[in-house]
Amino acid sequence: MARVPPATWLFPLAAAWGAVAVPLWAGGLCPRLSLWHAHGILYGYALACVAGFLATRARRAETALAAAAWLGARLGGCLPGPPAWALLLDGAFALWVATRGAWPLVEGAKRMRNRLLGLGALAVCLSALPVTAVLVRLGAEAGEAALRAALAGFAFLLAGMGGRALAPALAGAHDDPRRWLANAVQPRLEAGVLAACAAAAALLPAAATRPAGGAALVLAGLLTAARLWRWRPWTVRRADVVLLAVAYAWLALALPAWGLAELAGARPWAAAHLLTVGALGSLTAVMMARTAALRLGRGAAAAGDAALAVVLAAVAAAALLRVGGLAMAAAAAWSGALVLLATRLWRALRGAALR
Repeated sequence: MARVPPATWLFPLAAAWGAVAVPLWAGGLCPRLSLWHAHGILYGYALACVAGFLATRARRAETALAAAAWLGARLGGCLPGPPAWALLLDGAFALWVATRGAWPLVEGAKRMRNRLLGLGALAVCLSALPVTAVLVRLGAEAGEAALRAALAGFAFLLAGMGGRALAPALAGAHDDPRRWLANAVQPRLEAGVLAACAAAAALLPAAATRPAGGAALVLAGLLTAARLWRWRPWTVRRADVVLLAVAYAWLALALPAWGLAELAGARPWAAAHLLTVGALGSLTAVMMARTAALRLGRGAAAAGDAALAVVLAAVAAAALLRVGGLAMAAAAAWSGALVLLATRLWRALRGAALR
């Protein structure tokens, strides 16, 4: 049976679901706690994107079953209850991503820093099970604590996977890629960012250690800004690389903003939308578009067109509007961006699969 990369189905489905889900929650059409909205974005949209990036080889039937489980869990998430079958499908998909995507990354790693990134991805995938259990059994206060840890875990992945994509992309856009890349890996800075995100995930759930977790987030953001400064992305002219750098820069803004909110003892969710909308939305959009361009054999540079720039501008507007309290306007901007992205991904990835 032919192998079909899970990205072929999961990327368009994730973008389409992201476009639909946010207006449903913003309009109050889903009858469950708003914490389930965060759960759906992280373990629905974001985890599907992670699966598309990490689980690169799967047979057609396996890919279809995984996509069906993911979609069933998302639809069940809009029903009151929550239905047990939706939770089972959600857990099954997370376990599939862990075994088919994250664990091979751990096994195949030859360097410790690569293995640590794989272990972080594995932990994020497996965290879907306890986080869901906490939301179901323990209610809002415990659910907020669990989601703080989950969001810091996804920040770990965004920083790690986004940085691993951006450094070689910047190198490829320079005249002497090998010389530039030799100074661009920055293993100590990368380790610092990932360690700070991991520390935040451990410290944020408990109220007593939450300020320390906030400080870790601020540190992660500052180290991310230092990485960007050393990469000097403003020296390249290739549009797809510039857009990827802009997307990664959201982390340098979002992590300190969230951390400062935790340090101040304020509710962090408005600031956290800079991460869930700005950083997550921008990075996944650019990386999925680059993947689709590569699958079509056009090269990643083909992803850097006006349509992708419009997607990123709309995502940026959504993040800023949401932080400003304009939830419906933010939802409209986000949905417009994701509809455009989903259409693009479906045409590109399905076209590549049929060739």
